[in-house]
Amino acid sequence: MDEFWGRVSGANAYLTPSGTQGFAPHFDDVDVYILQLEGRKRWRLYPPRSPNDILPRFSSENLDPEACYF
Repeated sequence: MDEFWGRVSGANAYLTPSGTQGFAPHFDDVDVYILQLEGRKRWRLYPPRSPNDILPRFSSENLDPEACYF
């Protein structure tokens, strides 16, 4: 990938078993390309809340669906 884009790059793989949650809502501070190979998932993408948002450098806690207001 580094040679293709001419930049330092990386790849991650994640498995989310059926009926479970992946990551809680969070920001990524890098360009992200998603390739879903199997199954179904509801992807939600949101714009930044504000241009001045500071991105966290740690993972967010698990999402409490009862606290969701969107």
